[in-house]
Amino acid sequence: MSDVSDDERSPIRDTSSSKGKKAGDGSGRSVDVPPVYRLASSDSTGAQVIACTLNGDNYLTWSRAMLIALRARNKLPFIDGTLEKPEEDDSLRKRWERCNSTLIAWIFNTMEERLQATVAYAIDAKSLWDDLKERYSEGNQSRVFQIKTEICLLKQEGLGIRDYYGKLKLLWDELEFYLEHPSCSCGARATIMAQRETEKTYQFLMGLTSEFNTIRSTILSIEPLPNLNKVYNMVANEERQKIIARSRESAPESAVFLASEGTEHMRRGNSRAQLITEGKTSCTYCGKLGHVRNTCWALIGYPSWHSKSKSGAGKGPALGQARQNPGPSRKAQSARGPDRANAVQTGQESGSRAERLEALPDEQFQRLLSMLSQDTMDSGRLVGPHLEEDTWSG
Repeated sequence: MSDVSDDERSPIRDTSSSKGKKAGDGSGRSVDVPPVYRLASSDSTGAQVIACTLNGDNYLTWSRAMLIALRARNKLPFIDGTLEKPEEDDSLRKRWERCNSTLIAWIFNTMEERLQATVAYAIDAKSLWDDLKERYSEGNQSRVFQIKTEICLLKQEGLGIRDYYGKLKLLWDELEFYLEHPSCSCGARATIMAQRETEKTYQFLMGLTSEFNTIRSTILSIEPLPNLNKVYNMVANEERQKIIARSRESAPESAVFLASEGTEHMRRGNSRAQLITEGKTSCTYCGKLGHVRNTCWALIGYPSWHSKSKSGAGKGPALGQARQNPGPSRKAQSARGPDRANAVQTGQESGSRAERLEALPDEQFQRLLSMLSQDTMDSGRLVGPHLEEDTWSG
C-alpha cells in the first residue's frame, strides 16, 4: 500500500503563478511535499496507534509507546520541536494543519475518558504533548533518587538469574529515560556510555548471592572487564551447571532410599514368615501342631485343672478338682508357665473351657481359686433341685 494519498499524488498548482498566464500556456509549477506531511489511507483520525492507554500513572510507558509509533509514521517532528509551523501564505500550511489535527486525535484516542475532557480544546500537538509531560511525568530528581535506591537494594535472594537480571534491566531502562545524553561527536558520548555499562556490571555482580562467589571472582579478575551481556551469560551458565550437579547428587539419594525401603519390606516379610512358621511348628513327641517338645503336656504332665491330669482323675474337669484342692500343688505351680504358654499356642482346642480359664490373669485366677476353696457355703442361696431330691432329673 502506498504511503501517499490521492491528494499528495496530484501536484498543487501555485495559484499566484497561474495569474497572468497566457492562453494556451500549459506550463505550471508543482509543489514538492516533504515526507513528514504525507498521510497514508490508514492514518485516519479514528485510528488507535498504540494499545497502551494513558491513565495518569503510566505516563512513562505510554510516552515511550507513543514516541515509537510516531517515529514509525514519520510524525515525530510535530511534537519534538524540530518542525516549525508554516506561515499563513505557505502552500504547506494546510497540510501541516491536517497532520497536526491527526496527531491530536491519536493522542486523544489513547487517553482514558476522564482525562480526555482536560485536553478537549487543544489545537496544537506539540503544546498538548508538553502539557501532558509536565502534568504526569515524574522525571524529577526525587524519582531518579528512588530508582537508584531500588537498584542498590535489589538482591538476587530467592530469584533466578534471569528474573534478577530482568528486574535490574527494567530499572536501568527507566533511569536512562530520565538521564541526559550528550549529543557531541567528539567521542565523549561513547566514553560515558561505556562507563554506565561498567557501572551496571558492578551492580549486577554485587546483588548475587554467595553461591556465585567463585564465578564473581573470576569475572572481576578478567582485564578488561567483559561487557554486561557477556557477564550475564557467564553467570547464567554457572547457574545451569549448579542445577545439573544438584540433580545428579539427588539421584543416588533416591536410590538409597528405595533400597532401604526394599530392605524394610523384606525384613517385615521375613518376620511374618517366621510367625507363620512358628504357628505351624509340630511337637516331635505327640505330633501335634502349635507347640514343641519342651512344652508338651503329654510329656511333662497335664496341668492340675486339665481333665487328663492324674490328680484330677474321676473328680470331674477343673471345678471338681478345684473344690477338693484348695490351692494348686507345687507341681502345678512350677508347670504353670509352660502350661499356660502351651494353652495359648495350641490352636486345636480354641474356644475350650480350659483355654478360657488359662487366659485369665494371675490375679483373677488366684481369686477364683480362693472362692472355690471355701469349705463352707450357704446352701440356702442355691436355687433349683439338688442331687438328693426326687425331682432331680439328672
